[in-house]
Amino acid sequence: MIKDTIDAAASFTDCFFSLLWRLSSPESKDLVVMLWCLWHPRNDKVWDGELKPIDIAIQLARKALFQLQEVRKRSVEPVQNQ
Repeated sequence: MIKDTIDAAASFTDCFFSLLWRLSSPESKDLVVMLWCLWHPRNDKVWDGELKPIDIAIQLARKALFQLQEVRKRSVEPVQNQ
């Protein structure tokens, strides 16, 4: 589904909103977190002249996504009385 959406998209905007429409709510949130984490280092380069290697940006994006998923998992798990 994702590959088909990307292949059919006429632009990044078209692709982005098509994916948001087709993905579940948690998947959409994950997509937005990943894109923001990848965009942020680029923004630092443009405005602050700081250039971070892309592998660092990807590592930070994965860490942020993992943290989001852990918080999401904990918020759904029932609290056990001790």
